[in-house]
Amino acid sequence: MLSPVHPLQLVLGLTVWAVWFVIWYTVLSLACEFASAGGTSVSWINGLLVVISLPFIVLLWYWARRCWRAAGAPEVSSPHRFVAQVSAGAHSVAGFSVVFMVIPGLVLPPCV
Repeated sequence: MLSPVHPLQLVLGLTVWAVWFVIWYTVLSLACEFASAGGTSVSWINGLLVVISLPFIVLLWYWARRCWRAAGAPEVSSPHRFVAQVSAGAHSVAGFSVVFMVIPGLVLPPCV
């Protein structure tokens, strides 16, 4: 696992979000193509999308917390502190993006 102050942390969270986005819409598209989901908001497709999203949310917020804690460590130099703080913000934004994409899936029908 990368150090919380490694420069790759700056793009890692948004890259993981992009991978989640592709997986999420692929599963949604294929499920709607091959299944008759009906018009209800409660379906196995919505449940599957939530289950797929939970590990991504936990991972992104774990990374955000880890980077934020590393930024507050007294032995971290100024450039490394900057990388850790910006990475924590990027991971948090990616995590919130996943959450706010999943919330409509809980109340809207999947295949409209």
